[in-house]
Amino acid sequence: MRTNSIKIDNSLSNFDKIFEEVDKYIEYNKLSGKNAIHIRLLTEEAVGMLKEMVGSFSADFYVEGDGRKNAINIEGKADLDAWQRSDLLDVSSTGKNALAKGIMSKIRSVMEAGIMGIDLAYETDPIDYGYILSPIPRSEGELFEQMWSLSAYKQGVENYRNENEVNARAWDELEKSIVSNLADDVQVGILKGNIKVVIVYNSKKQ
Repeated sequence: MRTNSIKIDNSLSNFDKIFEEVDKYIEYNKLSGKNAIHIRLLTEEAVGMLKEMVGSFSADFYVEGDGRKNAINIEGKADLDAWQRSDLLDVSSTGKNALAKGIMSKIRSVMEAGIMGIDLAYETDPIDYGYILSPIPRSEGELFEQMWSLSAYKQGVENYRNENEVNARAWDELEKSIVSNLADDVQVGILKGNIKVVIVYNSKKQ
């Protein structure tokens, strides 16, 4: 099943409709208990992230899957004002990624940097672990220019968590994160200013 796409933007006017569609998806696929709760929680985290996006954005929000494999999707475009671009470029050049507190904030910063076409790789921050070489396919055979995966990020942090204090804090953050603990993956793709975010959740046996 694929839900109706909900058009969302900075006005936040349609955000309530997102949860209506999510509830329809849960009911249609006969999801219950923790699986239903987890999909709602992941939706809340995604909505919270969108509310914090800098600049203007417009996107389609929908959920698709068969109840066993579920994907929360965000597809759209964003436009950063000149001063916001300058802010992010300053952060990029200094390597100070302190603005990305929390997993969803890190994912948002990946999105914003990708829209701008800047490299969000920091020597002092493990966020770079999430970038992967194999982009996910897009319609009409296109590939994303940039691809970031939460599962790759988690693996990198786990592998190097004992190397320094920054990595140790990143691991601690992952252990406390709702998204990190519930989602099987979060994939962020960027192509020519277009954004695609997929939050993957595989239902668990109850």
